Amino acid sequence: VDLLDKSMTFSGRTQIWIVSLQQFMKAKIFGSGYISGSRYVMLTGIRGGTQPHNLMLALLVYTGILGLGVYSILLIFTLKQANNKMNSLSFICSAAIAANLLFGITSMNMFGQFHYAMMIILHYLSNYLFQK
Repeated sequence: VDLLDKSMTFSGRTQIWIVSLQQFMKAKIFGSGYISGSRYVMLTGIRGGTQPHNLMLALLVYTGILGLGVYSILLIFTLKQANNKMNSLSFICSAAIAANLLFGITSMNMFGQFHYAMMIILHYLSNYLFQK
């Protein structure tokens, strides 16, 4: 904190979340689109506040209710497609998705691409690889 002048404490995140909610309220349906990290720092007043620091808030800020809805439908559809027997590969993909959602509570997910890749792999495993 002292060296980089960043506040990564919970109080720093709550300030970032408050600003993120304010941004969401400005464009509820479609979101505001991408906001650069430097712009987010200006909005939050916190050097480490370069993004919403919450996966759901990020979806709401950047893509609005519409984007959160599309994401939720894709997530539910993907998890429903999981192999009912929960073979080891399906279990690993499902666990990775769940872990990333949990991690998303306090971060926008530095592993975001990995998260979406797991959704695609789980869908593939469930619909193509293990179909008999």
